[in-house]
Amino acid sequence: MDPSMIRFDIPTRDLLNEVDIGFYNALYQNVLFHGTGRLHWGYAGGDKSHPNGQLIDILTAVANEGIKPQADHIARLLLRSAETVSLTRQRIYARCYGEFFGSDDQGSTDLAYVFGSMEGWQPYFFGETSRAMKSRVNAPYLPTAFKHLLTRFSLADIRRVMDVKHHTARWLVNRATIQGNHPVVFGVEIDAVTCLPLPHGLNFFESRTAKVIPPESVKLIEVPLSKIAEVKTITARSNLRHAVVLPIEHGEVHSFRRGIAACTKRSG
Repeated sequence: MDPSMIRFDIPTRDLLNEVDIGFYNALYQNVLFHGTGRLHWGYAGGDKSHPNGQLIDILTAVANEGIKPQADHIARLLLRSAETVSLTRQRIYARCYGEFFGSDDQGSTDLAYVFGSMEGWQPYFFGETSRAMKSRVNAPYLPTAFKHLLTRFSLADIRRVMDVKHHTARWLVNRATIQGNHPVVFGVEIDAVTCLPLPHGLNFFESRTAKVIPPESVKLIEVPLSKIAEVKTITARSNLRHAVVLPIEHGEVHSFRRGIAACTKRSG
């Protein structure tokens, strides 16, 4: 997919004037981003395929325990650790993951401005990744995938791997059924992350670690502009008091200023 086909809105003059680009350039140096939601349904055994019905406040969880690895199909199938934290150098990539938790069934979002919608960016990121992962370069991962398929997956899991409707339903549970949910983008110090080797393609936009990212390594937290005051009050009384709380919308203006080419640059 050609990223130039994604629809990009221009931020308002007031929003442009609010954002100090030099400040954000410095803040984002040596940062990896992790996109998620303020609220989650918990997972049995840390496995995203098995929700346990427990509602978790992610800000409180991260303040108390850090960002903890979770299992997903990619890690279970291809990586030496089945439980990982997914991170990225591309902030837009993390924002799209966070936005899953802030939009409803109709796709409306509580963000006042985004540099290209989630529905526009994700086909590009996922398309580039999935095409590259089919490369012969990844042939050494085939024995690992076969072994893990037999040892880490139940028959039900195997049936669900390619079931798009199942995965869509899992996202909708976190998007539409948790009242007041909203996206969160954490920025963590890159030096605090021990990255795993990743297959060709997956490494284009992701970095992964199997270790907990402690609260003190969280450098910044982005939330919707409308949630800034609430989140600052929460973090000021927690182990995240050192983290800078910023509007996602301001990060989007920074992405707009960087331009499409910079936002689509691969790491691998």
